Amino acid sequence: MHATPSAFQAHPFDGKTTGGADELLPCHPIFRTRDLERAREHMGGVWGEHRVDYLSKERGLDFRHREAKLGRIGVNSMQYGAGVMVNALPFRDLYLVQFTLGGRCELRQGRNYIDTPAGSVAIINPFQPFAKTWYPGTRQIVIRIDRSLVEREFRVLTGCHENERIEFDPLPLESMARAATLGHFARMLCDDLKNPSSGLEHPIVRDRIASALVSTLLVSMPHNRQRAVETASTSIIEVRREGLRRCSPLIRPAQPARAGIPLSREAPDTLVRSAPALP
Repeated sequence: MHATPSAFQAHPFDGKTTGGADELLPCHPIFRTRDLERAREHMGGVWGEHRVDYLSKERGLDFRHREAKLGRIGVNSMQYGAGVMVNALPFRDLYLVQFTLGGRCELRQGRNYIDTPAGSVAIINPFQPFAKTWYPGTRQIVIRIDRSLVEREFRVLTGCHENERIEFDPLPLESMARAATLGHFARMLCDDLKNPSSGLEHPIVRDRIASALVSTLLVSMPHNRQRAVETASTSIIEVRREGLRRCSPLIRPAQPARAGIPLSREAPDTLVRSAPALP
């Protein structure tokens, strides 16, 4: 068992300004109940069967949930109000990316344990059962991502078609700045979904947004296939630089004479076109 004191605190959700988690998706229907079994049945229909029990001496459930379905991703705002323990078998076809807005959760999956206080991010992988403790007053944004979408974007990024599964590491990142981009993306989604005429209603826009979100996830969060992503990124940069090196001698002498537009070289691998001033 590996224990970490906290997840990386990187996302821009501010509990002081967001209020209850349900307020982040005000245009979407809210499900509320004070009955634990009804809450379990409701969430079972959202992402799979699981068990929910009160923590010792806990009662007074105030369950709230909203969901924005965006094709192969879904943005969920939720809270239980009281302290509960969730136990679930593997959700085999989806990942859950969790942003804790207020309160605190503890997540156990496989040999890993992670404490997720307010301001932290953690991922539940689809391959192993997990246990999650919600402490009283905890609020989260949970983004559901289809496993097939993660695999598709990995192939696009790397060109790799191997069938090895992708497992995200629940341990903190060394650099919080890299993870902050993911948090800003999630915040942007929630802000846009407050607009009744959001462009996210269009299926093509939803697919592009989902693609960008998962690409950000694969680049910023640690996982077992991360080296393939980094290698592919380095290769793309080198190919572009080599292309510029080869083309520069051909472009530089010919272009000014033909177009009357001078070219200047301000960086080793970058050509800068200097256009004449407008009258």
